[in-house]
Amino acid sequence: MDKELESQFTLTTKILLGKPLSGLEQYAAWLGQSVPLPYPAKSALSGKEVWVAPEQYFLGKRFNPERIISMDEIGKIPPQKATEQDLEGLDVAGLVRNVVMPHAYYCGNFRYKTTMDVGRASGTGDASHVDMVEDTYHNTKNVAYANCILYDNQAVFGGHTLTYAQFCIHAYNSNHVARCFEVEGCNSCSDAYFCHNCEGLMECMFCFNVKSKRYAIGNVEVGKEKYMAVKKLVLEGIGAELEKYKKLERSIFNIGRR
Repeated sequence: MDKELESQFTLTTKILLGKPLSGLEQYAAWLGQSVPLPYPAKSALSGKEVWVAPEQYFLGKRFNPERIISMDEIGKIPPQKATEQDLEGLDVAGLVRNVVMPHAYYCGNFRYKTTMDVGRASGTGDASHVDMVEDTYHNTKNVAYANCILYDNQAVFGGHTLTYAQFCIHAYNSNHVARCFEVEGCNSCSDAYFCHNCEGLMECMFCFNVKSKRYAIGNVEVGKEKYMAVKKLVLEGIGAELEKYKKLERSIFNIGRR
């Protein structure tokens, strides 16, 4: 595992939970539990490892392993040609079956622009220190177990569809979020925990469908002193559970379940 990525995970947990956790790989199942992640295959040309886009994108089906190659092998495939006789009398389904499919390959390990210290990634670019990711591009660094992380993201672990996110764990479908833990559908929020469909929150927990709150718990502003006292207790519990079990039972997707 990338040492820089490991250190950023430890820093992020310290920032979010007040408790630095180590051993990123030990938290892999928990971090990726709600994220479509790439899977490994072997190149049909060379046998080298190729990381492939999540099967959730393709009706839950995986690609034919005999038709998978790595991006750097594109030029090694002999050109294929179809004659006029091959095309004669074919409908669209026939063209796909007889002409397209025998010639088509899936290209994994896709890389765009410059990359540095990339681990398991089906598609990434303009990124550094990323591992177990898909669609992670454009000035993004220190990201793991994530999908569709675009534009100026840093230290994101277990995220899906984010822009401009920093020091977040389990953030989804959000924009301009910083130091957030278990948030979904949030915009311009910081230091938020277990919040859904919110905008302009600062230091809030368990808030839903609200805007412009500070020191709020369950949509009610309680003041800094009371908020920080409750936050301390909540984070101590989360940190202890994660350290012991390497996972957390509650998430933003099941927090309302009894």
